[in-house]
Amino acid sequence: RRVSMVRTQIRRILEGLEVSNAGLARALGVSRQALYNWLNGDLPKESHQSRLNSLSRAYDVLLPIDMLRHAALTQPMNSGQSFWQLVQAGADAETLAHEIKASHHKRSQQRSLVAERTAEKRARGTLANILSNDLG
Repeated sequence: RRVSMVRTQIRRILEGLEVSNAGLARALGVSRQALYNWLNGDLPKESHQSRLNSLSRAYDVLLPIDMLRHAALTQPMNSGQSFWQLVQAGADAETLAHEIKASHHKRSQQRSLVAERTAEKRARGTLANILSNDLG
């Protein structure tokens, strides 16, 4: 049962976070062979299982975000390193996912505000044109 859960968890991370087997192995600090062994029935050490759990929770955080997760996870964060680089260095994936989600939300709000202001300026410009045509 636990073997099946680990296998499902790894596949979910690979597909959902759009990472290659080699990339996931690198982020976990293991060989590709170790990852393949886990997919084929071996169980990871507790420390690796903990990191898999964190990556799985990160996927849950990022799932509802309407964006390309791959792009968000490979672009530099505030620290100048990508999500995957930070995970490889030992950062908690779930915490990083919350940071990405917050940043995405902030950028989305900023885009909406810019769109609103642009629409208001266009409306004022259109109204000014109408008034000048009526008066002229």
